[in-house]
Amino acid sequence: MPVTKDGEVYLNTREACDYLGVSRETLRRYVFRRGLKQYHQGITRVTFYKQEDLDRLLAFREGPAEDNED
Repeated sequence: MPVTKDGEVYLNTREACDYLGVSRETLRRYVFRRGLKQYHQGITRVTFYKQEDLDRLLAFREGPAEDNED
């Protein structure tokens, strides 16, 4: 279940993968190649991703909207 802190929504790794529709390996590539930021919490270092960052990544993947005015 997503975590909310200071008005920001954070998803754990599984939730982020589901949200983006990608595998864990692809999510790791986004972190290392595209600079997707990870957030860590607690002694066990649970990894979270800010939903706002994921939304920006989705928008980038989809590209600019095309106008089809005739």
